[in-house]
Amino acid sequence: MPDTMTHRMCVRCVMDSTDPDITFDSDGVCSHCHTYDQTSKRLWKKGEEGRIILEKLLGQIKKEGQGKRYDAIIGLSGGTDSSYLAYLGHKWGLRMLAVHVDAGWNTEIAVQNIENICNKLNIDLITEVIDWTDMQAMQRAFFRSKVVNQDIPQDHAFFAALYKYSTKNKIKYVLNGYNIASESCLPLAWRGNNAMDVTHIKAIYAKYGDRPLRHYPFLSVWKLRFWYRLTNALTMVSPLNLIDYDKLRALDELKSAVGFVDYGGKHHESVLTRFQQLYFLPTIYGYEKERHICHRSFYPDNYPESRP
Repeated sequence: MPDTMTHRMCVRCVMDSTDPDITFDSDGVCSHCHTYDQTSKRLWKKGEEGRIILEKLLGQIKKEGQGKRYDAIIGLSGGTDSSYLAYLGHKWGLRMLAVHVDAGWNTEIAVQNIENICNKLNIDLITEVIDWTDMQAMQRAFFRSKVVNQDIPQDHAFFAALYKYSTKNKIKYVLNGYNIASESCLPLAWRGNNAMDVTHIKAIYAKYGDRPLRHYPFLSVWKLRFWYRLTNALTMVSPLNLIDYDKLRALDELKSAVGFVDYGGKHHESVLTRFQQLYFLPTIYGYEKERHICHRSFYPDNYPESRP
């Protein structure tokens, strides 16, 4: 819990001094609001400008997919952002290969959402099942290390699968559900290391692991740093930043179109991520990711009365 003597909350959003790096201007507006304003102006293209850019992007994706089975690959977690992007991709006429990584932490709701989306939209689905004993061992090592980002083992496996199947099917474009509308202000102190940092992952397991790993899908440093980047073999795109994305409207549309079921919170489609956000981070570090999730970008009025 924050120290009430020094605790301070932004006058414009729900972010507060539980972020050790937060700053406030003379009006009491926090650095995250200013970062959001700058980032959204630069990267979030709405209206006619976004439509023009999106049409050009879709044309490039379809051109690259000519003569191939798929135009693009998309990772499906069963969450709102990736699910809505799959729904839009279908409306845009993209031939998509959906990849889901089952790391053992899925909720039944997430699994059902994925099945409904792929079945009703006729999207091919590959489910990559991670060796459960390896995943448990990796997660135990991360819990022992107490690093901030406990999602790294499942996130790394997710990206490894995307690279694997995009390469296998010669797919250049990866559709990413990242969006500024709901993911614009995660404090750096709360993020921890990047899930793509293989050296970091192996170092943690070397120190805290309790058994040899047999099948955990490490993404090789050579492929990550040289092959994919230097040859431009893969291009990650975020189409949700090219539309007037509103998560609440997206949920309603998904419910109506594919029977989507809301799982209660951002990334709560994963039991592990839900545990990390609601218990591990608040208990160990005092970090409340719900504040990041409920930032001003999610509530269009941007005033205290629009807080949940």
